[in-house]
Amino acid sequence: YHMPNTVSRIAPMAFTDGKYYPRKLEDIFLSSSLKEIPDNCFRNMKIYGVSITEGIESIGKYAFANTNLVCPTLPASLLHLATTAFSDCYVMHMLNIKEDNFGLEKSMLPDNGEVKVIIETFEPVEQSKYPDVSVMNLSEMKKWLMEI
Repeated sequence: YHMPNTVSRIAPMAFTDGKYYPRKLEDIFLSSSLKEIPDNCFRNMKIYGVSITEGIESIGKYAFANTNLVCPTLPASLLHLATTAFSDCYVMHMLNIKEDNFGLEKSMLPDNGEVKVIIETFEPVEQSKYPDVSVMNLSEMKKWLMEI
């Protein structure tokens, strides 16, 4: 689904009930005019990929809860990520972050114990800033991928 760039707001729960959109939208490309993904917006949708565009500043509670997202990328413009945004995303294995401007915490990750967080930089990542989170930079990710 390609959201038109003229869309600047989405209502909470806009895609959740399957009334206007099928419950299975495999990939979603969001509008570049959006500033916020509201609470429960895509909750329970069977989406696998989402293009969270630069310009998004906030992702609300349960916005992507119980989806099939595997490896979303969060833009540098993101200033707020609700701790429950990715609840019950059991197939998520990686989370790419362009730049951590929202203060990543373990509670923001799905509780599947397997999510690797990639911060898109070649600079060393200060591990003490992310207790109990598996965080790596691009160089470390390349090395990790070659090992598996």
